[in-house]
Amino acid sequence: YAHTHTLAHTHSSERIRRSGVEGTKMAQATAINSSLTVLGKVIKALGEGSAHTPYRDTTLTMLLRSSFSGRSCTAVVVNVSSEAEYVDETLCALQFGARLAVVSTSATVVRGSDAAEEQADLETRRAHIHAEILRLQQCGHGGRFGEGVGQSEQKSFLDNQRRFHKETLKASDSRQQSAEVTAATSHRDAGAASHIASNVASNMASNLASTTARNMADMAIAREPAESSSAQAANLRDIILWQKSIKGFYYPLSHAYLYLEAELKQITASLAMMGFVSK
Repeated sequence: YAHTHTLAHTHSSERIRRSGVEGTKMAQATAINSSLTVLGKVIKALGEGSAHTPYRDTTLTMLLRSSFSGRSCTAVVVNVSSEAEYVDETLCALQFGARLAVVSTSATVVRGSDAAEEQADLETRRAHIHAEILRLQQCGHGGRFGEGVGQSEQKSFLDNQRRFHKETLKASDSRQQSAEVTAATSHRDAGAASHIASNVASNMASNLASTTARNMADMAIAREPAESSSAQAANLRDIILWQKSIKGFYYPLSHAYLYLEAELKQITASLAMMGFVSK
């Protein structure tokens, strides 16, 4: 079995009207606030013992799922400000901490017999899911083409789906690389500006302008692959949606099928974390 240690710094909710951020920083602040809102819903559901807890609504809550349930031992540190200017944020943070205090976990040492038993349970559940997925496929719930759809049309649709997923992944990777380049160039710009501030001279100002232009060119080059892949992915998505809109052409995966697929992935990941090779 495996031990997992999770350290999460959730930042604080940001009042965009007060901070005045724009562009990328505003998008980041909005995303953080959305994740924290869902985290609050999860904490509320756990504290009230609700039948459903919305772990799947954000990546953050999915990552913290094992910390709020099962055999975990969880500690939370709430940082607050003593300044009157931030009294609203401080009260919000303290209320959040109070809700967290209601949630309880039970830390348990997993010994050999327990791990083996848990593995057997997971393997049994996985076999059952495999059988249910096969049954759904046979009933046509696993995604299928309609009667009379030619092989060339089917191939075109499947190829478009594969290319769409490929370009989506390429765009995501390119955006990450572009963000890294942007961070690096911003650091260089700040360093150059700081150097000029302490050494005021015309040739230094010229060097800063040259460095800034070079950095902007680097960022533009870094953005090109992401923009190209995003454009291709958007075009393929439109084509796929048009193909799906043709009556009787394709019947998509059912919600039950998608749910079982997600559960199967989760079980496989759990077995991997426990150190068992999934077959």
